Formats: sequence, structure tokens, C-alpha cells
Amino acid sequence: MSNALALMQQQIMALAADPAVYLVVGLVVSVVIAIAAGVFSPRSLRSPDRLAADQQPGNMVLIFLAGLAVWILTPAIYAGYRSAPAATRGEVHISPAEQVMLSAVAAVAALIVLVVGNVAYRRHGLTQLGFDVRRLLAAIPQGIVGIICIMPLMAWISIGAVKIWELLHLAHPAKHELLEILDKTHDVQVARLLVFTAVVIAPVYEEVLFRGHLQSVLRHLLGRPWAAIVLTSAAFALVHPWWTQPPILFLSLCLGYAYERRGNLWLPVVIHSLFNGISILASHYMGR
Repeated sequence: MSNALALMQQQIMALAADPAVYLVVGLVVSVVIAIAAGVFSPRSLRSPDRLAADQQPGNMVLIFLAGLAVWILTPAIYAGYRSAPAATRGEVHISPAEQVMLSAVAAVAALIVLVVGNVAYRRHGLTQLGFDVRRLLAAIPQGIVGIICIMPLMAWISIGAVKIWELLHLAHPAKHELLEILDKTHDVQVARLLVFTAVVIAPVYEEVLFRGHLQSVLRHLLGRPWAAIVLTSAAFALVHPWWTQPPILFLSLCLGYAYERRGNLWLPVVIHSLFNGISILASHYMGR
């Protein structure tokens, strides 16, 4: 009897040590929560058009393009400035600290452009997008539930993507460039700025740009929430490294759905922030 109990305990311990068990349990919990929340209901996307009837989408398109341009051109301009003294050497070296700073500055500058553009050219524009600070608190518990649903599925998709790249013999970095910097840097200030950028600055800017502007314009023009979600998610995935695009596409679909479901832009911001924070914890701190 005692031998049988000992064997059972060993089997339970071996099972508990298997990561696949947690992935399966997480997947089941994720699906159950999603069903309970009505995610699969065809009527779950009920938020109204975020452009008023008397508003033209032209201003939003211009604001979106301006914010996108500032985000892309800020690092390029800095690299061009740095290349002038290095012209004789034929190469430009940007340090990890500069990369982190550029990432933060570009996102903040672009976010300012988006906010100022809405204030100047769209009356109550940010409120219509659901970007009202009074709605932040309501988004926090909803975002926690959302990330619980999303993370197990993200894990499975990430594993599948890795297997596909291996089958296709496509080599890729083990980690995102910024996570590599976080692993290697000994500068505490750089590490803090990187984490703050990933958890706070980037989620706010990227959600205001992609969900708040691009998805809202597409929904207004197409009249179909899912078409807007899919097209926006494709664009969002394309600005990320190619080897991360399958899980990022899925994440973006979830963010777009959450936005259309609640009409609260803070909800995808919270989910995005939690995802980035969990990714940093899993990669840098728990992965050591």
C-alpha cells in the first residue's frame, strides 16, 4: 500500500513538473472564461461607431499618419544625425542605451502628436475614442480577466510558430532585441527606462495609434467591426519582427475585439501592458 502511495506521489510530482500540464490547464481555463464572458457570441461586438455622424474620417487619417511618421522618423533622423560624424568610417553604431532612449522618445513624441491632433482638430475626439482617464479604473479588472484568457492561447501559438520556423529552417533571434538589451545591460537606469517604456509608454501609444485611430477609421469606412479588427491586426503585426508575428497577430485580434466589445480604449492598453510585463518577467527574471 505504501509503495503504491509513494508511486502515486512520484507520478503526481512528475506531472506537476511538466510545463505541458500547465499549458493544457491554462487553455481549458481560458476557453471556459471566454465562453462565460460571451466572447463567441455573434452579438458581442456592440460598441457604437466612434466617429460622430457629422465628422469626416479625413482628420483622423491625417492624425494617424502624423503619429506614425513621428514614430518611424524619430529614430531615423537620430541615426542620420549620428551618421554625419561617422561618414568616414562607413558605419553608425547606436548603443543599447541609445536604442532604449530612442524607443521611449519616439513613442512619447508620437503620442503627443496624436493627443494634440485630436484636441486641435476633433472636438471631444479622445473621449469618443474611449480614451478618457475616468474609464481607466473600470478597464483594470477587465484587463486582468482578458490577459488570463489570452496568455495560454498565446503560449500555444508561440510554440507552434517556433516549430514552424524550425521545420522551414528559418533562423531567428531567441528574444526580442529590447529583451536582449535588458538581459545584458548593467545600467540600472537603462533597465528601468526599458521596462517603463515596454509596460507603460508603448502600450498607451500603440493602442491609441492602432486601435484608437486606425481601427476606428476602418470600422467607420467598412461598417464591419471584424474587418476593421483583422486589417488593423495585420498592420500591427507587420511593425513587429517577422518571427513574432503569429502570436502578435493573435494578441492584436484580442485587443481589437476587447476594444470593440467595450468601446473603452483603456482596456486594450491594460491588456497590452500586462502582456508586456508578463513577457519581461518570464524572459528576464524567471528565465534565469
